[in-house]
Amino acid sequence: MYEKRIFSQHGEDGIIEYLANHQKECQKRFLEIGYGDGRQNNSLNLSRNHGWSGVGVDMRDQSVEPPGGVTVIQEMIDLKSVDELLAISGKNVDFYSIDIDSIDYWLTVALMDAGLNPAFVCVEIMNGAGDEVSVAPPLRPGFKYNKFHICGASIRAWQNFWTHRGYKFLTMDKSGINAFFYHPEKFECMTDYPVIEYVPSKKNKGYDDWLSIFNHRANIEECIVTGKETIKDINV
Repeated sequence: MYEKRIFSQHGEDGIIEYLANHQKECQKRFLEIGYGDGRQNNSLNLSRNHGWSGVGVDMRDQSVEPPGGVTVIQEMIDLKSVDELLAISGKNVDFYSIDIDSIDYWLTVALMDAGLNPAFVCVEIMNGAGDEVSVAPPLRPGFKYNKFHICGASIRAWQNFWTHRGYKFLTMDKSGINAFFYHPEKFECMTDYPVIEYVPSKKNKGYDDWLSIFNHRANIEECIVTGKETIKDINV
């Protein structure tokens, strides 16, 4: 396995290094939404140990000084502020990561429609939804999300979305928390990577329990997504 943990929560650092090392051209720029307090995230290994720069977004106070070349935006980003964010981060980044336990899917739709063009991405999945249903929580003012049961999008939803945008699925991490995608035109052959299609997370409930919790907050039928959604489909 290529997974390893340096500053990431799970084994993301190793997968990210693998992808970065297989890019045809890499400018070493990232955009990470859900940057945390600066001590643990998906881009810190890149910036501290590999000379990357970029933008991290999080509402939390920073516990440490960010590495040189890293700009931290300490505010809540919503669909109305994507243009402002991309003006700071740039649209052509090498690595995009999002983990905000809420509107991850819809914010990514808005960012991609606004021109975000990452070479590879890491997204946290709504693991309890299993690997068959394509669903993302509704975009409603005041809706209560939950980091384990009602957040982001299911693995099937992310696969549908990124495939529609021209990306390929690389793998999930063995913890069952994150999924990785890449744009094939920007990479060398990566057929040696041992693909993990899906693994239930030990931290999350099984599908039946997840469905009960999800339906208590929202009707799953209205939350089905195709992966082809655009900003025009969203009431901002």
